[in-house]
Amino acid sequence: TNAPQGPKSPFPPKAPCAGARGPSAAAIIGAEDEDFENDIEPTPEEQNSQFQSLELLRQHPLSLMAFLQHVVLQFDSCPVLCYLHVDMMRRMNPKEGRKQFVEFCHLFLDKAGLLRVPIPHHVQFELERTRPELLSEEAQRRFLQDIQNFQEPEISRQLEDFRSRRLMGMTPGEQELSELEWSRARDPSGCESKEKQLAEQLLARLEEVHLTISSDEEKSSIIFGTIVTYMKFLGVRTKGGDAKKSKSNFFRKKV
Repeated sequence: TNAPQGPKSPFPPKAPCAGARGPSAAAIIGAEDEDFENDIEPTPEEQNSQFQSLELLRQHPLSLMAFLQHVVLQFDSCPVLCYLHVDMMRRMNPKEGRKQFVEFCHLFLDKAGLLRVPIPHHVQFELERTRPELLSEEAQRRFLQDIQNFQEPEISRQLEDFRSRRLMGMTPGEQELSELEWSRARDPSGCESKEKQLAEQLLARLEEVHLTISSDEEKSSIIFGTIVTYMKFLGVRTKGGDAKKSKSNFFRKKV
């Protein structure tokens, strides 16, 4: 290895700031400056790689709940809720899936839907000339995939914001996420039930403020109801907030 050039700085090395990304950040650390590299502690983003995509988050109820709580209070949550409920419908049996597709369209796709999301032009065109229940099972599956893909850019932007804010300690659920890591280190076999228990705590916390999600009380209730439904789908126990709060029948049936 080459000897370092020039006198060393009297100040200790610092970890990169929260916003440091890309080649410019990497260039600060020289290839041969191994001591400096080893001093940098892993960031929360590196330690919790599930925050890289919604596909990974679905496998971690607590992390997903932390992300959802951030999104509903900071962004338009309809794209991520649409994505998750498409995922849930695609796992239903065909008969139940067809039944839920109609109400899914009323809520997420109709122009008057309370949780309306942008959708591909060809899907909009087809739904304007064909009633949802008359679409073939194959067409429904294809449309659901196209609709889900159409939400991904916005969800990626929201995930990027979550990761950036998390580096600054500005995201919800940090105490619960740390508790889960501590529990996993002590008892790996019991971490799955522990994660669902902690996710339940975050869900209960969101219920306390869920009417502030939107200026429209009905929309706030439906957003919370859809979150409750999906968390139940993942095996997280709830207090029945969806049946009590939401005026919509959307996905009420037990999956």
